Amino acid sequence: MLVRLNQPNESIRYLRSQYSITKELGDLQGQCKATSILALALESLGQPQEALEQLTTFANLADQINDAALQSQAQSSLGTERA
Repeated sequence: MLVRLNQPNESIRYLRSQYSITKELGDLQGQCKATSILALALESLGQPQEALEQLTTFANLADQINDAALQSQAQSSLGTERA
């Protein structure tokens, strides 16, 4: 919500926390959600390299759980087509 309200700085703290919690729980889908939204927040702050790192993590996680919808979303966000 904070990203949509144009408050990406505020959202980053929560998204990093969400990622840590979901990683600790082994929740790969939760990690996907956190990294994809974190990438949006970072991009809106003019941090494209860190955003790209988060999107790459998102794509790798989507591949690990073999979720076609998440894989498609990750590839679309990255602007690439992976083999």
